[in-house]
Amino acid sequence: MASGWATAPGGTATWNGRPSCGGWTAARPAIAIDRPDDQPFNDPHRRDPMPTIRVEMFEGRTLEQKRALAQALTEATVRTLGGSPEAVDILFYDIARQDWATGGKLWSDPAPPPAG
Repeated sequence: MASGWATAPGGTATWNGRPSCGGWTAARPAIAIDRPDDQPFNDPHRRDPMPTIRVEMFEGRTLEQKRALAQALTEATVRTLGGSPEAVDILFYDIARQDWATGGKLWSDPAPPPAG
């Protein structure tokens, strides 16, 4: 299967003609912090109530990339919110391109032909 990556004018990376936000994802990763500060935390083994970070991105990332992202998100969370790294949970959700749409178009659909 051929890659859909290309470089648009100005050096912007694209996937099937759609803009990319950079090195980690072909689409913007959705990062949600699911546990607000005021929500009770019931695990007696963990003393620091910290967020659970949910990362949704296209499938295909390597374990090494996920490890690096988990480390970076953990460090940023601890630096910003305090607490300990052991209290930060990160969940990765790999989404197939046919299961993700932007602007009404599936990412698995072929790119429109270039204008001009």
